[in-house]
Amino acid sequence: MRYGIYELILYFFLYSFLGWCAEIAYAAVRHKKLMNRGFLNGPLCPVYGFGMVLVLIFFGPELDSFVFLAIGCGAVAVVLEFFTGALMEKVFHCKWWDYSGMPLNINGRICVYYSIFWGFLGIYLIASLNPKVDKIIDWIKSKFKTYKALKTFVMTVFILLMIDCIS
Repeated sequence: MRYGIYELILYFFLYSFLGWCAEIAYAAVRHKKLMNRGFLNGPLCPVYGFGMVLVLIFFGPELDSFVFLAIGCGAVAVVLEFFTGALMEKVFHCKWWDYSGMPLNINGRICVYYSIFWGFLGIYLIASLNPKVDKIIDWIKSKFKTYKALKTFVMTVFILLMIDCIS
C-alpha cells in the first residue's frame, strides 16, 4: 500500500497521540501519578509518530515475514531512538529516557532489551493495530468533501504542532 504525504502526516499524529497515551500510562504505573512524559505541551510524543511512519514507509502492512518485520522495526527504533536522544540532549540539555542501568546499552540512549521490545511491538502494531488505524484514517478522509479541505486540515494541525514545539 502506498501512502500519500497527507496520509503519512495523519498516521504521524495518530501514532504520536497513541505513543503519548502509552507513555502516560507507563509513567502512571511506574511513578503512581500522572506525568506528561513528552517535551511538548500537547498530547503528542513525536518519536512514536516518526517511528511508525518510517515503519509504514519501509515495511508497510504487505510485508508477510514477521521475523523480517521484527528485525526491521527494531532497527528503525534503534536508529531513531539513538539520534532522537542525542538531539534532545543537545537541544534541551536533558534526557527523556536513560537506559544506563540496562545491560548492553550505548550512552544510555539505546539497549538490546528495548530494541527487541520495539521489534515485537512493531509486529503487533502492523499486524493488529494498524488495520484499525487505517479505518480511522479512512474515516477522517471521508469527512472532507475535497482533497483541498483535507490538506488544509492536516496543515493546520501541523502548524499547531510547530507552535507547540516553539512554546
